[in-house]
Parts: sequence; C-alpha cells; structure tokens
Amino acid sequence: MSVMTAAARWFAGKRDLTADVVRLRAELERWEGDPPKSIDPAEHKRWKERRSALQLDLESAEGALTIATAEVAKAEAAQREADADANHASVIKLRDGAIPVVNEVGRLLEKLNAAVLKIEEQRKAVEEANRNRGNRPIIVDAETLARQIPGRTIPEKWREDVNWLDARGEPACVFRTEKSGELVPVDAGYRRTIVRVLESPEERIPPRTPARFAKALKLVDPAGNPLKLD
Repeated sequence: MSVMTAAARWFAGKRDLTADVVRLRAELERWEGDPPKSIDPAEHKRWKERRSALQLDLESAEGALTIATAEVAKAEAAQREADADANHASVIKLRDGAIPVVNEVGRLLEKLNAAVLKIEEQRKAVEEANRNRGNRPIIVDAETLARQIPGRTIPEKWREDVNWLDARGEPACVFRTEKSGELVPVDAGYRRTIVRVLESPEERIPPRTPARFAKALKLVDPAGNPLKLD
C-alpha cells in the first residue's frame, strides 16, 4: 500500500473538490431552472428541500475547497523553497569543483606566457640576423613558417558562346528550337561558330600570416596583472 504525503493529499483533495464544486453548481443551476409547476404543496416542499440540500452541499464543498487551496499554496511555496535550497547547494558544489580548474588555468597561462616569450625571442633574433645577412638567404621566423596560410591561384574561367553568322558576319536575329533544345536560325545561310569568352581572369591570392600570438593573446596572471608577451 502506497503512502501518500500530506502535500499529495492536499493536491488530490483540491482536484476532487474542484470537480465537486463544478458538478454541484451545475446541478443546482439545473434544479433551480426547473421548479414544480403543479398545485401540490408536497411537491413544492420536496423541491425546496432538495434545493436547500444542494445549496448546503455546494457551500460545504466550497468551504473545503478554500481550505485545500490555501494548503496547496503552502505546499507549493514549501516546494519552491526546497528546490531553491537544492539549487543553491548544487551551485556551491559546482563552484567548489571549479576552484582547482581556476588554479590550473593560472598555471597554464604562465606556461603559455613562457612559450610566447620564447617565440618572440627567436623572432627578434631572426630580424637581427636578416638585417645583417649580407648575401645570405633570408631567414623566415618559426611562427611564420608554422602558421602562414599558403597563397593560391584561382584559375581563369571561360565560357563558350554559340554564334550564328551569315557571309557578311552579321548575327542571326530570329531563331527556332530544335528537338535537341538548341536554338538555330529560322533562315538559311548562317554558319555556327563557337566563341570563347573570358568570364574572370586568373587571380593570385598571396600568402597570409595571422596576427602573431604576442599581439593576439591577452594573458593575465592569477592576480589579474597583464603578462608581458614581447
């Protein structure tokens, strides 16, 4: 046998009482809309007794519903408070679990800062060597070699147009459609020629180097102080 909590009983009671009130109101309305039409006093007495009984049942059900509604409101408020307590506790647990992650991020930022400083150190050395290279080949720094987006060439694009020209080189003006779907001149004496038309010329996109880590990254230490990247 299942055990129903007090809150569940109030919810069920409110549901049942609401249905009773609706039913009793409808029944009373039907009863009052059909009073006796005879001259028999006993019939009138029975009708009034039944009306009084329905009114008493309705008033009783409405009184009980008022109490049930108030108790349900209390139960709902208590449930909201319990849910809020549970959510509050879960957020604290989530917060506590994130503290080690914050500390780890701080350590990672320090490692990342050291790595970026090393990249910048070689960049400066490469720039200095290139200024004094003489006839030696130019040196490309490590970040450019590793991160540069290669250039590419977009080939030129051509299309082929069909022209119908007469002996004087004049184009046809009036056409008909063949079964194949091709348009041909209505009149004879025209010669079919293919003309290649350049739609877009060749385009060369040069290599591109993204913003350097030292410029793009904004790192801070655990205290919020900016980390020097160059």
